Amino acid sequence: MNRYGQDWRYMVPPEEEGKSKKKRFVYVGKYYTISIDNDQRKTMKKTYGLYGLLSVAWLIGIGFLNPPGSHLVYVMLPYGFSALFALFVLQSTVSILLSKRILTREECDHSFHRARKMTVLTFVFSLLAAGGELLAIFQRIMGESLLWTEYAFFAACAAECVLLWFFMQWQNKISEKIRETDEKPDKPKQR
Repeated sequence: MNRYGQDWRYMVPPEEEGKSKKKRFVYVGKYYTISIDNDQRKTMKKTYGLYGLLSVAWLIGIGFLNPPGSHLVYVMLPYGFSALFALFVLQSTVSILLSKRILTREECDHSFHRARKMTVLTFVFSLLAAGGELLAIFQRIMGESLLWTEYAFFAACAAECVLLWFFMQWQNKISEKIRETDEKPDKPKQR
């Protein structure tokens, strides 16, 4: 079942009444906008793009270190999940970069709201991966010599967590400015 189904009506579009009687699905749901001016909007999109791309590139780059500790389940699974959620952050970031000023409920949910949720999940699983790597370092420190990649992987995961923390704080400031609006785009959305 489509959770956005109630936002659509099968009807003759209002701007075409009198011309043709062809029915279409027309968006009748709520619209959202960010209460900032156009200059701030451009800056917001650039910042989202920078944070989103940097966090995804950093997280994928961590995987190329491939220390022996990353082969353990309690490091590999959290890192894998954080990489998966980071790809959703990237997808949402691209949606934000391509977004218009007025968004439908679905567009707002699939861009700004999903980006926030996925950033939190990426943060949590990156933190778990860093904790797992730290545990692997402590387990191996007594018996074996450690490679530099073990420390680098831990430090990179910790740095990813710091980057995501600042990204989440910035996203919270932006989310406070998302408001429901009575203003509608010039051309109503149709399917």
